[in-house]
Amino acid sequence: MEDELVDIGDCIGFVAAAVTTLSFVPQAVKVLRDRQTAGISLAMYSLFTTGLILWLIWGIITRNTPVYVANSVTLILATTVLGMKIRYGRPALRTPSSDPEGAVVLAEVGRRRPRRRRPISRRP
Repeated sequence: MEDELVDIGDCIGFVAAAVTTLSFVPQAVKVLRDRQTAGISLAMYSLFTTGLILWLIWGIITRNTPVYVANSVTLILATTVLGMKIRYGRPALRTPSSDPEGAVVLAEVGRRRPRRRRPISRRP
């Protein structure tokens, strides 16, 4: 009876691990395909990846197979997203050659504005 509960517990653990691990696949695929990471927090993914490493170590030490298998796969996905964030997440510098609208703004910075002419007052 006790062996059956352990098997059910492991099954639930593997299903939970699979579902949570698979939840990261769409984000990783999107980042790899689009190379856009503007909506991803570098601090969050750094902390999350650190947490995954710690969970992985804990799972290995306690020989908890669902924990270390799930965290190994999730760590690969999260590290991929984190690496892409570090590589592509920096905002690009706008230069006149790369941003036509910026060129207009940069060109207008040095130009003086024309003075307004005051209306001539006519005295009766």
